[in-house]
Amino acid sequence: MMLKERRSSNATHVWYHRAGSAASRLTPADVPDGLIESARVLHLTGITPALSTDAHATVRAAVGRARAAGVLVSFDVNHRGRLWSASCARPAYRDLVTASGLVFAGLDEARLILDDDLLDAEAACAELHGLGAATVVIKLGGDGALLSDADGRIHRAAIPVDVVDTVGAGDAFVSGFLAALVTRADRVQALEAGIRSGALACTAAGDWEGLPAPRTSRHSLPPNPSPGESSARASTSRPRGTRADRLGQGQATDGAQRRPRPSRRTRGHGVGDGDDRGQLPAQHERIPRAGA
Repeated sequence: MMLKERRSSNATHVWYHRAGSAASRLTPADVPDGLIESARVLHLTGITPALSTDAHATVRAAVGRARAAGVLVSFDVNHRGRLWSASCARPAYRDLVTASGLVFAGLDEARLILDDDLLDAEAACAELHGLGAATVVIKLGGDGALLSDADGRIHRAAIPVDVVDTVGAGDAFVSGFLAALVTRADRVQALEAGIRSGALACTAAGDWEGLPAPRTSRHSLPPNPSPGESSARASTSRPRGTRADRLGQGQATDGAQRRPRPSRRTRGHGVGDGDDRGQLPAQHERIPRAGA
């Protein structure tokens, strides 16, 4: 259950009550046969394995099924420090990065996974590739996002918008990226779709109310800023198959917090940056875990 409180025009309080939730009782048997195997992408976040031992086992089982079926595994770290500590989360995240063809992380989340607080975005990409991720997207908040894969690296700036509410911008970025990906967009189009979706999410109150319909997303915002693209090597030919298939190449076959809400046009938070927003106090949210 989520409770969201807007006490003023510049502060939002969000509480998540996850302890004892249906999601915390998820088991591998709850995922129907064929559901994952018929998908183009299996998308996971770091929240689910933190909910309970059974939920973590379900994530591992889902990843195994996806890899066996040749389905792209997408992983958004979404670290929640009130669900589990960095030391408990790190090995689980590293396993998921290794198993995933596509990884989304804020820079602080990448540093957590790699246990190095000094890494910049490009170095974090290189290290995450070293763990096995074929495509890495680092979410940089107001500085946009950096995508890295075998074709090189691409940076896109955030789009200036009149910010109403930044809650959900990071999820909107990922959903826009994946929606473009499964409709056979290329890497640049997917990244720009994520940037637009994250920006639009900031223009309405609520986690999802500002999300665009596919036909309107290109026309509801200013154009994406001029490319800041750097590529170590350009590909002159593309392998056959869907873009989801190609992005996954290199895979073995996934107390309340206050949020200032700017009221003027800004470049802030249209992408998300792996923040730990909207968490419960530990005594409300912590789930006992084996070894924790």
